Amino acid sequence: MRGTTTSVQILIESGHLLTRRFLFNSELSLGSPGTGISEQPQQNDVDVDSCRGARNSQLHILNAVKLSLMLTRAFGRGYNIRKNASFVLDDFVVKLEFLLNAGEDHDEASSPDDKQLPRTSTVGEFNAITSDDCDEWVLLDVELKYLDSRFPSEHASTAAVMQSLGKLLFAIFSQNNDAFEPEASYSKGEIESRTETIHHSSKTRRSASKSLFQQYIELGFPISVCRFLSDLIDGDMTHHSFMRFDDIIHDLEQMISHPQVFLFNPANDFYTSTINFGQRYCGRSKELAKLFEITTIPNESRVDLEAIFVSGMAGSGKSHLVSAVGSFISSFGFMVLRAKFKRGMEYKSRDVVSTLMHDMVSNIVKMKESVNDSDVDYSRRASRAISKAFDADSLSVLADFVPSIESLVPDTVKKENVRCSHWQLVLLLSKLLCSVLGQERKIFIALDDLQWADPTTLELVKEVLISICQCPEERQRLVFVGMYRDNDVSSHLTSFTSSFGVSGGVIANVTDVKLSTLSLDDVIEMIMTEMRLPRRLVSELADVVHKRTHGHALFVV
Repeated sequence: MRGTTTSVQILIESGHLLTRRFLFNSELSLGSPGTGISEQPQQNDVDVDSCRGARNSQLHILNAVKLSLMLTRAFGRGYNIRKNASFVLDDFVVKLEFLLNAGEDHDEASSPDDKQLPRTSTVGEFNAITSDDCDEWVLLDVELKYLDSRFPSEHASTAAVMQSLGKLLFAIFSQNNDAFEPEASYSKGEIESRTETIHHSSKTRRSASKSLFQQYIELGFPISVCRFLSDLIDGDMTHHSFMRFDDIIHDLEQMISHPQVFLFNPANDFYTSTINFGQRYCGRSKELAKLFEITTIPNESRVDLEAIFVSGMAGSGKSHLVSAVGSFISSFGFMVLRAKFKRGMEYKSRDVVSTLMHDMVSNIVKMKESVNDSDVDYSRRASRAISKAFDADSLSVLADFVPSIESLVPDTVKKENVRCSHWQLVLLLSKLLCSVLGQERKIFIALDDLQWADPTTLELVKEVLISICQCPEERQRLVFVGMYRDNDVSSHLTSFTSSFGVSGGVIANVTDVKLSTLSLDDVIEMIMTEMRLPRRLVSELADVVHKRTHGHALFVV
């Protein structure tokens, strides 16, 4: 790397905000630009140009936000020391380092002398130091040149202080938006003139037909930037004015951390009639991470069957959480099977298990026609294993409980109205499941609302899992998830869940996940993300929602 120090004013005038990628040290240490800029598919020349233009525009505005964040911190430090807000961009200096491209002399460029270059005084000198080959720069710090008597103390209102900072940040964004020519650079006088043209007196703004927010929209700023600047500069006329530097910093950090949500304008598909509110698993990150950790353990590191029990009150998001895990791991080769017991239909509980097994076999049948060779091979191996494990009579009996067996093994003739005893069914289902698990693919079984399953069915499931545990290799490939309401637990369900583990009949690694109510911070995060608004604008609403719903996930949504 090599580096230099220059004024923020010169950096803006140079036009490099429009053509370079600016990083923080934290982004550099992660080895990723961290821009959050989406790479869109490129199908033809027109689409390529369009996508490239969109990405460049996003990069430019993200550069401006990063520089604004560092300048805001420097402004706050200066104001706290001198109680003065009459700063201009030329009062601030920025320390930069340049990431050298391959082929440059790294040893020479990274010498200590290169990092101690003097502060430049003109745009020409700055451009002479910065190489066109350096496309990525590191923002190290922004600070005031002086904190002495040049800035006498003054008594300014909070609104005046915020307005002063807002005008500085506007100058940064103005150099960085489509209202200016893409590759042009503008002098200090041109930028200040542009700033004063937009920000006329408060009296004029009150009588104007357009608000400051509307004027920013016409300049081509993203909606989030328009809101941010107008609340900062026109704070005395809005209900959402900034009162602390910390709030400003939080808004800017939020834009940088999640630019697709809190900075860039939403894509066209955001404006749809379907609102996916509450789909981002807010308040469930720890539980989600735990389930991902368990389900993604490599086979060689797994010894026993994995049993996970997810409990919580009705509407706490149990099904939603497990569904997210199932969707994720299905892309890693898992066969995901889900079934749900229903209230008032306990007498049909055995049919739920039948449906689960039917779906498993149906998936194997569909794989025969897959375009993926590995799926076709798996289907053939599973079919042969099942045919080998059962004789013709057993298959005929099993086909009555698992109808799709007839499609998998064509010679099977289903016996109608066969009365199969409990232990016969345990044996048949155990052999079926073991035959499939023996083909080196994992299976994820999720049974929802266990509190409404009848005792006989719970016993059936338990005995099948006990049988699976007797097979050392097959049990490693099974993840069983049971969901139930913790305020509606019967003695039968308690007996079922306690049968898992070292002390029970089902030898398994048991994990209990209890979903509590959402905290106020969880509700704030949910509303922020779904409405694409900063924390300061949703805090009051979130407080009301949390108090009225008591953090119940379903009611919050």
